Amino acid sequence: MQKIRILHVNYIPSSKYGKAKKIQFQADAVREQNLPIEFLVLNDENSKVAKNIAYQKLELPKNKFLKNLAQKLFRYHYLYQALKLKNDDYDVFILRYPLTIGIGVSRFFKTFGKKLYTEHHTIESGELKTYFQSSHISRLIMMYENSKRKKLMPLCLGVIGVTKEIALHAHSFNPRGSKFMLSNGIFLPEIKSIISPISEDSQSLNILFIASNFANWHGLDRLLAGLNRYQGEVNIYLELAGNIFSGQLKESIKKCNDLNKGIQITAHGIVLGEALDSLYEKADIGISSLAIHRNGMVEACVLKTREYCARGLPFVYAYDDPDLSGNENYALKIPADESPVDIDNIIEFIDRVRNSVDTRITMRNDAAERMSWGAKFKSLYNQISDDCTKSRESINS
Repeated sequence: MQKIRILHVNYIPSSKYGKAKKIQFQADAVREQNLPIEFLVLNDENSKVAKNIAYQKLELPKNKFLKNLAQKLFRYHYLYQALKLKNDDYDVFILRYPLTIGIGVSRFFKTFGKKLYTEHHTIESGELKTYFQSSHISRLIMMYENSKRKKLMPLCLGVIGVTKEIALHAHSFNPRGSKFMLSNGIFLPEIKSIISPISEDSQSLNILFIASNFANWHGLDRLLAGLNRYQGEVNIYLELAGNIFSGQLKESIKKCNDLNKGIQITAHGIVLGEALDSLYEKADIGISSLAIHRNGMVEACVLKTREYCARGLPFVYAYDDPDLSGNENYALKIPADESPVDIDNIIEFIDRVRNSVDTRITMRNDAAERMSWGAKFKSLYNQISDDCTKSRESINS
């Protein structure tokens, strides 16, 4: 039987390094597995074809306000035009779900729904609750989104969620469709292992917290609140790699630096390449997401967690992860609530890790076995192939 061809469609109208890197890793892993899956990225920077990824530049207004408006209002117009040209070349489209807001959304789903799976990375209604400063606007947008997708998502073949929780939520809008899970993964050859051994200096703690843009669900405020309460003797060095736009977070960082002699916080902004490798080398522990619950979620598969694991950096997290049991000796799971992070608990944890043997090797091996993009896409491809075969047999019977 001829293999089905899949196009994975991503609408990324503004530059987002983290998402672009993730798609590149996915494409590399799929190519390594020799799977007939290609990727399309609608973006605002360039048009080029690189192996199994096609980048298509969106023609957007140059004015910043008009550009932002066009990105949101005309997203389904851009998607429709792009897929119309590729409709005969692929059996299945996987669309990274961009909400149902925009002109032409009904036409898009009616045209392509019969060969489309929507891919969901969050419980959208949870994020929309806090997306706008006005709770009234957020509630109206959320109501519109839920109403619209109840009508349009049932036109699709099924849903793909990055966790079971997200997949179940998305499936509630398309209950007759199929339901699959594709948790976030990594492409191990592109992620360097930390070379230096875990520090034996118990009088200092070097913490690394990475995010493209620090958002509410990262929970940086929980960590800062814990640092403000900390009265121990261990010197704490916190390196923040990512954009911080919140004035409140900036003020909390300044306050923490001013009032606590044994604490030093450095906000670097976006850090890449060798500079990022250097931060990893001197870090004792990484911080993953600490406030996923603010998006109304219990489960998540945060990319940064996977990178910490692949690098061999012990980490702290506050959610259920489909690729972690919760009993790993290199990962500290803390409560998913609004309490300040217990810094003494982190110090006790890293002291235990210092006494463990081959922690970095164990983490690298676990990342390869549990978190590889290649294995995850191979499983998804086989499931979608079976699903398409059953659909065809059902139509023909």
